[in-house]
Amino acid sequence: MEFIQEATKALKNKEIFVGSAPCGIGKSLASLLAVLPQLEENKLMICFRTRSQLHIYLKELRALSKDLCSVSFFSKQDMCPLKTKGDLSYVDFFEECKRLKDNCESSTKPYCEFYMNILRKKKEAEELALDCAHRILAPEESVEFMSRRGFCAHEALKRILPNANVFLGTYHYVFDSRIRESILKSFGVGLSKVFLIVDEAHNIPNFAR
Repeated sequence: MEFIQEATKALKNKEIFVGSAPCGIGKSLASLLAVLPQLEENKLMICFRTRSQLHIYLKELRALSKDLCSVSFFSKQDMCPLKTKGDLSYVDFFEECKRLKDNCESSTKPYCEFYMNILRKKKEAEELALDCAHRILAPEESVEFMSRRGFCAHEALKRILPNANVFLGTYHYVFDSRIRESILKSFGVGLSKVFLIVDEAHNIPNFAR
């Protein structure tokens, strides 16, 4: 309760709150209980270091509210439905992904069938992505759900980000300026309209290095 009260006070005063407490005490839940009542028309971004930390937040979000629309990402490569691309470095993967998407735009082979389906069936892809967001699915669950229906989960979820009020992603989505600007543009807001929860913030110096 002290954590929630102090965090709530800090947020109302547009200050930064740093909470330090033992594992298992409920820091993730307390953070959400401080932010969500103040969310209103603003957005919430939660960044984490490991996938296990993401799943803790997803569990709490599902329990707290039925009205949230939440999108969560791992890396684009991790969410790619073309499993054969998994052996590429991230730079090579990114270039290959861009090439296949560009080929979709010009209807040139080879192209990515999952991205092509988004272009051809945009409304269906966005409705399915919104379903994932309202169900607060984990990235791997969204990938399985969307790919079985022929769509790229990463691209479809990114397109419905303006409808979401919560975004969860790894540190890269917040602390890499290029990725952050891309996500905020998709989110449809500037940082002044965003509450930010940084999980396990003591890891940031090592991550930055």
